Amino acid sequence: MILTEGARVRLRMMRREDADELYALLSDEAVMRWLEPPFNRAQAERFLEQAGLSEPPLIYAAENFSATPSTTTMMSTAGSSAGCSSLPFGTRAMRTK
Repeated sequence: MILTEGARVRLRMMRREDADELYALLSDEAVMRWLEPPFNRAQAERFLEQAGLSEPPLIYAAENFSATPSTTTMMSTAGSSAGCSSLPFGTRAMRTK
């Protein structure tokens, strides 16, 4: 479901198909450097289930439609967004063991 769409960005609900991109983000050492250890595939899938596919969702997907190829990023309900190359300060990742 699309929540809002502008000329350059679309904010939408997460989907199971986002698992590969979310895993790439959460398993990247540079991205996770200041948050916690990088996630393995199972942890990233649990995070998607618990945060992105929950009701209500804790994170959303933001698709960028700029001149560069479309990228999907994560945005938390607190308003912080997680870019494909880094997570801003204040963004929290849930992790289950």
